[in-house]
Amino acid sequence: MIRLVPNKYKGLGLNVFCNKCKSQQTEKNACSHKTRWVYKMLIQRNNKRHYAVCKSKDLKDALDELYEFTKQIDSKGKLKINSSPKLKEGVSRYLDKVYNRGEFGSEDSNTSDYNKDCHRVINRFIQSLVLTGYNVDSMRLSDLNETMLAPFYDHLKKHDVKARSTVDRHTRIMRNFLNFLQNRGMYSGANLFKSKKTSAIKPNPISITDDEFSKILESITEENGWGIKGANRNKNYYRKWLPELLMLARHTGIRREELFDLKWSSLVTLPNGRQYFCVKDFKISRQKKEDIFKPVPVTKKVKEILESLPKKSTDNVIPTELQSVGAFNDFISRAFSHFYGVAISKNNKKTFKQLRKSQMTDIKSILGDKAYLASGHTSNAVLDAHYIDRVEMVIKMLELEEDVA
Repeated sequence: MIRLVPNKYKGLGLNVFCNKCKSQQTEKNACSHKTRWVYKMLIQRNNKRHYAVCKSKDLKDALDELYEFTKQIDSKGKLKINSSPKLKEGVSRYLDKVYNRGEFGSEDSNTSDYNKDCHRVINRFIQSLVLTGYNVDSMRLSDLNETMLAPFYDHLKKHDVKARSTVDRHTRIMRNFLNFLQNRGMYSGANLFKSKKTSAIKPNPISITDDEFSKILESITEENGWGIKGANRNKNYYRKWLPELLMLARHTGIRREELFDLKWSSLVTLPNGRQYFCVKDFKISRQKKEDIFKPVPVTKKVKEILESLPKKSTDNVIPTELQSVGAFNDFISRAFSHFYGVAISKNNKKTFKQLRKSQMTDIKSILGDKAYLASGHTSNAVLDAHYIDRVEMVIKMLELEEDVA
């Protein structure tokens, strides 16, 4: 904990500054935001003032930093050049790595969602620095210190980033960011985020149960459609095509952008009369940088859904008024969450993505160790870690056993 500077050290150029109040702290004028206090150094030479923030929270170490800071100033009152790369340069280099750009262009790219996550987390870290009073344009990587951790996590809370798994993901990405800078020789300090503990055991993936899904479908009416988008904007999430679209999502396991692109012309009929959709796998296509397609079987349930649809007027299996995949993705996610809140609970809502977990769980309960072949994954490891609701899978297996008996 940072202490106020004792009287015997006053006049040396060391004081306590609150990044919350934006003011110097004294015994008579000390605020309650102690977690936001930092030691700040001020050296005056030839009518010029030079400021710096101490990395340490310990008074003795802060005095040592003050001594080293004073030595950096020559007789003309100019600071010696800091050879440490700027923070913005480190961020730019890291994002080149994440997005597979520049010198990293020949390396395997990450998934689109991971790219966006990295970019979002780094931006939030930068925002927390700006709100704390740092000049990120001139800030150097050597200026990073542990006093920046608390403002970062406070900033996450203000943006409703409270779930343990989400906070852990932010920590891991920031840890990877500093590891990358260390490996590139751009940063020689400690990895600040190694001190933050993260969950070692991945929780059991949670799917949408059959009972929950039935209640969601029953709740999709025009009267129940009104909800809030953003802070105070009313929006009706009811669409007449929404139940069929959600049923297709549940019983095929395909992603939102694949639903948006699902076409009658991609339906393939085999000589024995069975059918499947030849669907572009957008996620894998982005990774491989080429079009990759996957077969999606038309099961009895899917066939029933297709036969219940109105006579096809366009090539899209379910035509919507939404013109872009971005608008479609946003609407479907919000609509699902809204009707889940109406049918089940407004707290701890499940999301549209968990429908895919439901279908993957069904596949695993039927195919066992061969499930990854039908899911599009290279092995069962990823499937088990991120998609298989083990409780629901056991229930499905017991139901299948009863049906066989």
